[in-house]
Amino acid sequence: MIPLDPLQAPAVVLGMVGAVLVAGRSSGVRACGFFAWVVGNLFWVAYGAVTENPYVMVMFGFYWVMAVVGVVNGAHGGR
Repeated sequence: MIPLDPLQAPAVVLGMVGAVLVAGRSSGVRACGFFAWVVGNLFWVAYGAVTENPYVMVMFGFYWVMAVVGVVNGAHGGR
């Protein structure tokens, strides 16, 4: 059995859960999806730092910012 990576495994799960929730009809469900992305993307940024991979750090750092924007927009009714 392949051991689960402590950074990548939760990042993958949170990314997939976030995608499912963001596709939901309720604004509350979508907000939960963006929050899952916020946490999951932080795991990816940490993974990029640990592996010294600037491409992963930059890409998921940008995704993290966009997920935070999604959470903020959801909290303000999409304004």
